[in-house]
Amino acid sequence: MVNGDAEIMGGTWTHTANSGGDVEVERLCVTVGGNFTLGTNATINLNGRGYAAARGPGAGNNSTTTSGRSASHGGLGAENVAGKSTYGSAAWPENLGSGAYSAGGGALKLTVGGTATINGEISAKGSNAASNNNYCHGAGGSILIVADTIGGTGNISAGIDVSVRKSYHGSGGGRAALHALASADFTGLTLDAYAYTSQRSGYNGGAGTIFLSDPNGARLIIDQGGHAARADAYTEIPATLAELDLDPAFGGELADALLVVTNNGNASLTRDLRIGGVAWVNGSIRLNSWTLYNKADTPVGSFPADYGNGTITPNGVFYTFDDGTALTRAGRLFWGDSNVTWRVESLAYPVAGGTATFDGGQTANFYAHGSTPEFTAVPETGYDFLLWDGTLDSGSSTIANPLALAPLSGNKALRAWFLDAGRDLSTNTWSGTPSNTDWFDPRNWSLATIPVTAQTAIIPTGANVILTNITPRLAELLLSGGTFSFDGWESRLCADKISLNSGTMTHQQNTATAVNTEGEWVPNARVHIDCTDLTLAKTAKINVDAKGYLGGPANSGISGRGPGGGKYKGGYTAAAGYGGYGAVSSGYTHAPNALPYGNPLAPTDPGSGGCGSSYGAGGNGGGAVYIKASNSANIHGSISANGGNYGGNHASGGSGGAIYIECGRLYSDSGSFIANGGIGQNNGFAGGGGRIAIAYSSASQLVADLQSVTFDTSPGSESGTADIGSLAFTDAKALHSAEVRLIGQVYNLPLWE
Repeated sequence: MVNGDAEIMGGTWTHTANSGGDVEVERLCVTVGGNFTLGTNATINLNGRGYAAARGPGAGNNSTTTSGRSASHGGLGAENVAGKSTYGSAAWPENLGSGAYSAGGGALKLTVGGTATINGEISAKGSNAASNNNYCHGAGGSILIVADTIGGTGNISAGIDVSVRKSYHGSGGGRAALHALASADFTGLTLDAYAYTSQRSGYNGGAGTIFLSDPNGARLIIDQGGHAARADAYTEIPATLAELDLDPAFGGELADALLVVTNNGNASLTRDLRIGGVAWVNGSIRLNSWTLYNKADTPVGSFPADYGNGTITPNGVFYTFDDGTALTRAGRLFWGDSNVTWRVESLAYPVAGGTATFDGGQTANFYAHGSTPEFTAVPETGYDFLLWDGTLDSGSSTIANPLALAPLSGNKALRAWFLDAGRDLSTNTWSGTPSNTDWFDPRNWSLATIPVTAQTAIIPTGANVILTNITPRLAELLLSGGTFSFDGWESRLCADKISLNSGTMTHQQNTATAVNTEGEWVPNARVHIDCTDLTLAKTAKINVDAKGYLGGPANSGISGRGPGGGKYKGGYTAAAGYGGYGAVSSGYTHAPNALPYGNPLAPTDPGSGGCGSSYGAGGNGGGAVYIKASNSANIHGSISANGGNYGGNHASGGSGGAIYIECGRLYSDSGSFIANGGIGQNNGFAGGGGRIAIAYSSASQLVADLQSVTFDTSPGSESGTADIGSLAFTDAKALHSAEVRLIGQVYNLPLWE
């Protein structure tokens, strides 16, 4: 803070590069009590001082050519990462630019009590530190100047630095805002947030935003600099990730600003928006089904032909249901400060199943804010009503009918689901267009109901299903190419017959990072099957590798998680144990061995995590598989619960996990049961082997039932010597076959030949 005047007549002012990862730590924040002057030979240079490579809410990545992804901030990057979008305030920007291959632009907040005279250069550009044009710049940063009076002849840029090289895919521009509280002369200043960075035609990023405010009014300028952006690299208003205190349909920071879209600018609404008016369109404004409320009166003459001759595109996706069904509607452009009205729509699924209406038979209308339309679903003959989904007040679906919602405070799209009353109830197949991954969401199934007792459930190719509780006793579960995952320690798949023909069965990651109040490690996920007969085909697998307790994170000095977690002490690390000790080199005795734990005859615990190092995380432990097949377990594919490998030099491996099968009879032709320890790296140590236990009926089991079978609880490899894990069987009867290969400590049997 400077109490009096401040003059910078030469040299460069900057801030250190952001060091907070995905958290904003650094920026240049200056308050001047008097006048501020930036001379013609002086610069405020914040280029590349923002989020580091691949960091930030609009982050790209650091890959090359077609695999590279650009960054976003005020404008979208061309070929940006899904879920990474525009962010921040157009009128009061303070955010750093996001990184791609290189860092984004930094951030300046300059507050001046008197006159701010800018004759030099202020830049917060995204950078490109690559040696060629095959990578992507970071996005532009932020420049915010608030002063009593603003003027000068300098340059202000929150765009992209193309002085050295272009990008493979253009990143988005940043944001600059100048607020003059008493008076301003912006005409001598050159301002931009350009994003024309791509060496490839048609792959420029979207322009950032320029906001100018003085007592005569405010303008939001979207200036593409004449370099057309990729068709979907918009300047979004408001930003998709903006934090808003007031719904922008009613007002907010842009409520009194005139919108200027120029030089091929490509503005795109992300929601209903109220602004001062549209002053100029030399480019395009995409309404995307939203409503643009203008406070200004209807323009004189022809709009937009007489106001830049640009285009207004009304259509866009109004709402997308969870299963991917999208509603495309036309947006609205209002003048004269109209009151807010919300779009309300309803539809039936399938269309032949019935009607879905509101307030006496309507399916589409606009309602005043606070209205309370009531929705009614009426099935046709031969159909039953099931549920509503869409923009409910809470939850993903409801069976209420009629349906009354809270007073309207936004647009609504509701869909009524109907069931064919004569449908075949014997088989229920996972939908090809599911609403989500939840087994217990009826919208995900062909019968639009959750599988019930004595029903056959089919998981087809491409499906991704997560089980979060206990199923009813099914007739059969067929896995045919999809992925079936358990989430929750008590989640259980129950069926008379389970046929894993192809695809993968697994469980979610165990995530505990500390013991509970009783000093115990509590796991949160495993594969748990309860059936009469199980068949695992050669083309299918149960794989819970590295799904056990977490390894210690990098750069933390934190031991691996779990009861056998690899220890950290005095800068030294050890690997995880479970069925056997984790390794620790004799030259690094400060860190003790991780001890074995669990029940070798009935192992149910996941494996533990290895210790991390300053170079990388330790490997996660192997997961846990518990199968109870009262008649037969036919295992011809692989069941693996291996510990995870090191994440960097000196990091240690996780221990193998658990495979526990209780069955009447075990059959296997070329099957494998593996719970190996994870690998360490360069003085990172190997994880101990896990535990495998097979409990079958001695009276039923035959030697010939097992052909070319492997049971393996080997330790991982690298520095130090980890112990092999444990194997346990009901007896030695089935193991006398020359087709059985054992790698592990046979825990419960006397020596046998």
